[in-house]
Amino acid sequence: MMLLASGCATQKIIDHRNVATDVSQLHTWSVQGRMGITGVPQAGSGSFKWQQLDANTQIHMHGPLGAGAVSVILDRSLHITTSNGAHFDGDDAITELAARLGTPIPFQQLKYWLRGIPAPGNFQWEQTTNKVLQQDGWRIEYSESMVVDSLSLPRKITATHDDVRIRIVVAEWSLQ
Repeated sequence: MMLLASGCATQKIIDHRNVATDVSQLHTWSVQGRMGITGVPQAGSGSFKWQQLDANTQIHMHGPLGAGAVSVILDRSLHITTSNGAHFDGDDAITELAARLGTPIPFQQLKYWLRGIPAPGNFQWEQTTNKVLQQDGWRIEYSESMVVDSLSLPRKITATHDDVRIRIVVAEWSLQ
């Protein structure tokens, strides 16, 4: 009887990974790759690493994106720290980052769009294919994907809004 009880206890202790059955269930993940922005005076490209832990986002961007190196924290507000140590919060962070990148970046929506799903709110998938999403004035096109832990995740994303084009190429996904 004790052996049977200890066997059940052992099964409850087994560390089960947070394995999502679909992309919308991912709450803890990270992605790294390259990002390019065109259609703005500070057009350029650089590398990024995005870490998502539930509602908290940390992004590190490096390169000649007009921003140098910038760390972004997005929780209930936006916070940035520049490579020279300057720190901005809230609306000041939004203004500073838009000035450095040449356009406002929809970070709240990007945490969904990076996973290939629409952000909360109104959206529309293009009728001919489910590879183009229209949301909040942005057109997000998914041109290539990769399979990670049996989930299909975007590898190449192009988001356009008016003349601004943001191209993202993912090098690596990590699902935790």
